[in-house]
Amino acid sequence: MASLGKTIASGVTNIAEVAPSLVHLNFNFALHQVESPVEFQGVGKALSSIRRTNAEEGQSHVTARILGALFVSLTPKTPKLFSVYGLRASEISQSPKINPSQNKQYGFFSSRVGADATTIWAGATSGPGAIAVHLLACMLARMWDPSEAISIWTEIVKQRSESILNDLAEGGMVDLRDAAAAKNTLSRQQLAEWDASARAWLYAADRVKANKQKQLMLILDNICNRVNSAQETFQSVITAWLDSLTVFEALLDGVSQKAKSGDILLALSAWHIYPDLMIVEPYPKTISLKDPLLSSCGTLTVGLHKMREEQGGICWSLPLAQLRHYGPPVNRERTLNSTQRLTWDEFLQAFLGAYLHGWGDTGMETFDMIRWLHKVGQASAGSAKMRMILRKIRWLAVLFDASEICLQALANGDESFKQILRLGRRYAKSFLGQTPIRPYFGLSERGRFISCTKSEEDRVKILRETATKLPGRPSQMFIRFRRDTSESSGITHVYEYATAKPIARPSSKRQADGTHRPAPVHQRWILSPVETQAHTKDTRYFRKLVKQFPMLNEPPNVTAPAEIPDEPDTILSRCSAFIKTSDSEQHPRTREILQRNFEERSKRTSGSKKWESSGRNMPPMNGQLTRGIRWFGDDLAALFADSDDVTIQATAEDYSFKHFHAFFNSSLWAPIELYKVLARELSSTSETPQYRQSLEAISYAASLYRSLKIATIDVRVLEHEIWKSPWIPDMKKEKNWEPVDHMEPNVLKERYSASVNLLPPNPTDLSKVFSCICFFDSGRFQIPPKNLTNVMAMCSNDLIWVASCLLNDPSSEYLLDEQSQIRVIPGNIGRSGIAFLVPPVDPMRRPRDIHSFRDIVHRPFEGYLQNNFRTTSLHLSFTSAEVPLTDDFSGLKDDELYLLETLLSAHEGGKWVADLDVQNSFKRYGYRRLVGICKQHVESSTEVTEAVSCVDNWAELLEPPETRLSIIRACGDWQARLATFSVAVSTERDVIILPSTFCWQCIKDNMSSLHNLKSKIVLIA
Repeated sequence: MASLGKTIASGVTNIAEVAPSLVHLNFNFALHQVESPVEFQGVGKALSSIRRTNAEEGQSHVTARILGALFVSLTPKTPKLFSVYGLRASEISQSPKINPSQNKQYGFFSSRVGADATTIWAGATSGPGAIAVHLLACMLARMWDPSEAISIWTEIVKQRSESILNDLAEGGMVDLRDAAAAKNTLSRQQLAEWDASARAWLYAADRVKANKQKQLMLILDNICNRVNSAQETFQSVITAWLDSLTVFEALLDGVSQKAKSGDILLALSAWHIYPDLMIVEPYPKTISLKDPLLSSCGTLTVGLHKMREEQGGICWSLPLAQLRHYGPPVNRERTLNSTQRLTWDEFLQAFLGAYLHGWGDTGMETFDMIRWLHKVGQASAGSAKMRMILRKIRWLAVLFDASEICLQALANGDESFKQILRLGRRYAKSFLGQTPIRPYFGLSERGRFISCTKSEEDRVKILRETATKLPGRPSQMFIRFRRDTSESSGITHVYEYATAKPIARPSSKRQADGTHRPAPVHQRWILSPVETQAHTKDTRYFRKLVKQFPMLNEPPNVTAPAEIPDEPDTILSRCSAFIKTSDSEQHPRTREILQRNFEERSKRTSGSKKWESSGRNMPPMNGQLTRGIRWFGDDLAALFADSDDVTIQATAEDYSFKHFHAFFNSSLWAPIELYKVLARELSSTSETPQYRQSLEAISYAASLYRSLKIATIDVRVLEHEIWKSPWIPDMKKEKNWEPVDHMEPNVLKERYSASVNLLPPNPTDLSKVFSCICFFDSGRFQIPPKNLTNVMAMCSNDLIWVASCLLNDPSSEYLLDEQSQIRVIPGNIGRSGIAFLVPPVDPMRRPRDIHSFRDIVHRPFEGYLQNNFRTTSLHLSFTSAEVPLTDDFSGLKDDELYLLETLLSAHEGGKWVADLDVQNSFKRYGYRRLVGICKQHVESSTEVTEAVSCVDNWAELLEPPETRLSIIRACGDWQARLATFSVAVSTERDVIILPSTFCWQCIKDNMSSLHNLKSKIVLIA
C-alpha cells in the first residue's frame, strides 16, 4: 500500500493530495453515465437513434465526460441556468422546422435528418460540468470558423491538462476528476466533431428562434465592445465563459446585471435565452424580449459604445497557436453582428445595394430607384412577350425580385433592410467587378425614356414640351421621329420631321398697321424624293412614297437653297428640299416614308453628339441643320438643335432627370415598349465583361437558392469578386440553360406526357451546382467544378445538400433539370468543415450464394403488381477515405474542405445487400424511362402476351432469370425501386423504369422501335 502514496480525500470537494505514482491512474469515461435532468428529456426523445447512441455510449459521450471532468473544478454551480437551457433545448429540438416528422422520405439520409443535439444529450448524460462545456462550445462556434474553434479547443485542453499534471507532479492539491481527465487525451478529430455538433445545433436553433434572434442581433449591431482584453487564449476564453455562466445564473435568480464587456452578449447570442434588456444610451430604454421561460428574471443592462457605424458588433481577438503546423501564433479577430449570415432575400437586398451603387446611388435616391425597378418588374406580369424578354436577360428578374423584397419589408415596418442595402453599397464595391454603368439603364439620360411611350404622337408631344424648356429659336430646332411599318414590302421603318417650337406664320387676321398678324403653328415634313434619289437605289422607297403621298407622282422640280435663313417664318417655306405633310397640328396626317438606316448614314464626331453630313451617306438637311446635335431622345424620336451651347446641354440633362420619374408615374409609357428598349440596351456590350459575368453568376445562384428556402449565405461573399467564380455557366456554350422560374409551368411534363415514349438518360453534371453552393455557404471557398465531378451531396453546419436523384423515385428523374436536382435537408453528418460526399470507385454487392437457392423462384408474371421488397431499407455510412480539397498549401492543421468516401447501402431485413452508386447509375446508357399516359389502346392491353419472370427479392435480382424479360415488383416503394434500379443498371441488362400505371402494349411498341436493346431486359414496376 505504501507504493500508492498518501491520499487524503474529501467527500465534499473531491480534492486530494496525490503522490506522483497516481499520475499513472487511468479511468474509463465511456463506462460512466448519469441520469439526464428532466428538463433535457425532450432533447433525447427528438434525437435519431444513431445520434442518441453516440451521445450515450459513443465517442461524443467520451468527449463530453472528459471535457466536463477536465473543467468541472473551474466552473461555478449554475443549476437554474442548466434548467432553463434544458427546457429551451427541448423546445427547439421538437420543432418541425428542424426535425421533420417523416424522416423516411429522406431515404439514405433518414438517420442524419434533424437537429444535431448530440453534444447537448452527451452533456446531459455526463453531468453538469459537461453541460457547461457544451455552452462554451456554442460560444466558440458562434464567433469563430471551424478551424479556428478547433484550434482554440486544442489549446485550452492542452494547457488545462498540462496545468493539472504539473500540479499533480509537484504534489499540489488536485481534484481527482481533473487528474483522471488530464490523463485521457482527446484527439483533434474528437474536438472537431464536438465543435461540429455544437455548430450544427447553433444554426438549427437560430432558425427555430428566428424572430427573437434577429431582434437581439439587431440590438447587438449597435454595440461596439470587446469580449475581454486578455492577451492569452486560455485566459481570454475561460474568463469569458465563466463570467457568462455567473452572470446568467444571477439573472435567473432575479438579480439584474450589467454587461461590462462583450462576453455576456456573446453568450446571450449563443444560448438562445432572452432576458429583458436595459439600453442606457443614448437614453434609458427597456426592451422586453418576452421569453416565456424567464418570468422572474433580472434585467441585463447594456451600454451602447458605438464610435463608427462600421464598428458595430462584438469583437474578439485571439492569438491561435494551434492553427498551423509551423510558425508563431496567428492573430485572428472576428466580429459578431446580425449580418454574419444572410437569407437569400437578404442577400438580394445586399446585391441590390451594390448594384445601385453602380448607378451612383449614395443613399439619397435609393427608394426612387427601388420603386422604379419594382414598377418595371410588375409590368411584366401577364405578358408572355415580356417574359420572353426576361428569359434573355435573366439577371434583370433578380433585380426585380430584390426590389419587391425591399418594398415588402418597408410596408411591414422592417427597417433592417436599409442596413443590408448599406452593407451592399459599402462592402461589395468589388463584388460585381468594374462598374459600367448608367443609372436606370441609361433611360434617364437626355430623354432616352421617350422610346417607352405608347405612340409616335406621344413622343412628339413630349419633345415639344421639352423644347419649350430649352433656349433657342424655332429655326434652330427640329424633331425627327420614326414610324415602324407593318406592310410586307421589306421596309422596316420610316422617319418624319416636325417643328419643335411653333413657327410664326401670317394669319388672316391683321394688326393695327394692316399687316397680317403672325400666328404660331407647327408643321411636319418628309424628305423630297428629288433630294433622296441620290442617296438610295431602293425602288421600294419611291413606290411607298407614291402610295402614301399621291401628290408626289410628279416630283417637283426644285432646287435646294444654299442655306436655311434664320427667319422662323421661312424655315419651311423656303426649304424646297422638304415636302410638307401637314400644315398644322389640326390635320396630323403623317404617313410612313422610308429613310432607311438614317443612323448608319451618319457619323458621330468625337467628343460631342453632332451628326454631320458625310457626302452620299446622309440626305442633305441644308445649312446649319446639317450639323444638328441630338439633345433629347433617341433613335425613335429625338430633338435636334443646330447649337452646341453648353447651356442647352445642361438644361436638357437636368430636365430629363427631373421628369424621368414623372414620366413613369404617368400613363404615357407602355410596358412592352419599355421591355423592347431594355432588351436592346442590355443585350448590347454596354457592360464590362466582368460586370456581365457577375450578373450571370447572380442569376445562376438565384435559380438554385430560390428553391433552397432554409439555406443561408455567409456575408463574406460580398468581399470577393464573384465574376472570377469558376462555376459560372458559359452562356455561349450552354444555350439551353434556363432557370426553372422562367419556364412555363409543366413544360417538361406536358412535353413528355403527350404520348407514351421510352426516354433515354438525361445526365446532369452537378459539379457547378455544388461549387456555387460551397462558395455562398462558406463565403470564401471557390472550388473548381472539375474537382467535384462525382459529388452526390455536400454537408456544412446544419444542412445537407443532396442530389435529388437520391431522394426520388427513379421514374421522376426526367422531370428534373440542373436547378431542381438539388434538395437541401436539415441535418448533418457529424463532421467538421464542409464535406463533399462521393461514392467508392467500385461499389461492392453481396456475392451470389449457392445456399440461397431456395429463395430463387422467378415466378411467371401474370399481370399483378405488388411490392415484394418491403424489407428493403437504405443506409448511409463512411469509410476512412478522406481527401483534402485545396489548390494551395496553407499549413493549417485542419482540412476545411474535403472529399469523404460515402457508402449508400441497401439492406434486406437488416442484412447488407449492396453498396450503390445511384448518381452515376443515371448517367449510364443502359436504361430507359417509360413516360406518358396511354390513350390509344383498349383496357385489355394490360394483359401480358410474352413470357416475363418475376423478381421478388434480392436473391432473384442478383441471380437473374433466364427469360428475355423480367420485372422487379416493388410497386409504390420508391426506395426499393431506386436501390434495385441502381443494382440492375450496373449489370449486363437493359433496364426500363415503369410509371405507377402503364400499358403493356405501349411497352412492346416502344421496345420494338429500339434497335440497340440488349438480349436481357429488366422492367422495374
